[in-house]
Amino acid sequence: MDDLLKELYEEIILAHNTSPHRFFDQKNSQHHLKAYNYFCGDRYDLYFNIDNGYVRDFSFHGNGCAISKAATSLLVQSLNDRPLTEALVLLKQYETYISDPTTTPPVEEVAAFAAVQHHPARKTCAQLSWQTLQTFLNDYQS
Repeated sequence: MDDLLKELYEEIILAHNTSPHRFFDQKNSQHHLKAYNYFCGDRYDLYFNIDNGYVRDFSFHGNGCAISKAATSLLVQSLNDRPLTEALVLLKQYETYISDPTTTPPVEEVAAFAAVQHHPARKTCAQLSWQTLQTFLNDYQS
């Protein structure tokens, strides 16, 4: 990865970390999931509604490292107001991309997380909220 591209990706992670999308709690949301990494302490609450087959009013709150916070912000940004079927596809594509960055990222900004493949501990940070939501939606669809 060339230096300019690497710098851009670092900027994306820093931007999502310092100014995360929809970073607030919604105690009255229909669904409230807890994403917690026992190894490092990253902890996020995911709040959303499911309305007519769409993920709506998606927000999050909590704390963790820059990678986990940026990944969660990107999750919220990418899936809010999407149909569940599309959300499940994006979640699976994200999981595939984090494991194999030679695949196409589901959303352009996800490419910022390509380097985590070489750092297993950071990979967990990048996947935390995405996996939590994917597990829930797979069960919800069943």
